[in-house]
Amino acid sequence: MDSSKEPVPAPVEVSRAAEDKLTYKLGLAAEVKCADLIQASLPPALPLPLPPLLLLPLLLLLPLLLLLPLLLLLQNQHTSWAWLQRSKLTYKLGLAAEVKCADLIQAYNACAEGRTITAAWACRGAYAASQACIAEYVNKVNIEAMKVRWVDAGRPQFPDWKQLMAGIVAPEHLVKVQRPQ
Repeated sequence: MDSSKEPVPAPVEVSRAAEDKLTYKLGLAAEVKCADLIQASLPPALPLPLPPLLLLPLLLLLPLLLLLPLLLLLQNQHTSWAWLQRSKLTYKLGLAAEVKCADLIQAYNACAEGRTITAAWACRGAYAASQACIAEYVNKVNIEAMKVRWVDAGRPQFPDWKQLMAGIVAPEHLVKVQRPQ
């Protein structure tokens, strides 16, 4: 036997916690030694578009900016209700125009039935006739006349449509249109 060799020490039992601690320390040591290599392999850091101190006031104002339209709407409830009523006036005129121009609208629908892109030029005359008939009723002059009557009536929530549309549309045209389902 060769006496120049040192005896190999027997394996030592190490707890799991001690093993993890040793692995962690070895990892830190390797990280310190290779820090330059790691730093060189990383992409350059992107600068922040705004310094954080400038973002703070924006973050504080964001809830107010989001609530501002709601506050304006609540402040102008009367105006927003008036807008809704004006759109109802236009809608009612459109319904009356549908009743009055039903035969022209049906003629256009019959022409366009079964056609796809060719309906644009094949039914041009029927379409123009139906639109001209509707434009006789739904136009700026009639809408303005109805608005004036509605304001004169005190802007009622549920107006008397026959009174508002008197002279613009005949009473028999103020019936509901039955649309096919």
